Amino acid sequence: MTKVKKSLLYVFLALGLAGALGGGGYAYYAFVYCQNNRTTPADLEPEITMSAEELLKQVELDWVKAGKTSAIPNFIGEDGPKIIETTGKIASKKVEDSGNVTIDLLGEAVGINCQLDSVSVAKNKAIIDKYKVGDIVTIKGRCTGFDYDEESFEMLGEVNKHVKLSECVIM
Repeated sequence: MTKVKKSLLYVFLALGLAGALGGGGYAYYAFVYCQNNRTTPADLEPEITMSAEELLKQVELDWVKAGKTSAIPNFIGEDGPKIIETTGKIASKKVEDSGNVTIDLLGEAVGINCQLDSVSVAKNKAIIDKYKVGDIVTIKGRCTGFDYDEESFEMLGEVNKHVKLSECVIM
């Protein structure tokens, strides 16, 4: 190999190494920054506050007005899911293998489905463990949708509808 080719090889290797280190450093910084500066419903004021019964009724009305699509404009706005605070009776509480907790307010087939992620559960374990089925609880989370299974209603005669809240915290 000539001296010029060797020099060019070293330059390209140095540039490649610098690029990889710079890109990796930026990716690490972005990941750490996003993890430490993530906004959760716990950090935000609720945009809507109402009882679980009223929330279920209002979301269903909004869903019907929107043409029974996934759109529920009064609860999932142009800026994304709205932060909702609701109070209701715990119908079920399930701890999943992943560490997430699901709390159903009102009922398992009809009600508010609240997902508490494993990070929130780990931080607030004592508070979450305090609440049992039958207790009244206030929960805040992002409204991510409305499930209404019309097929099971038509086939089996049972209603199955849930307002979905994610990233929930117990107030």
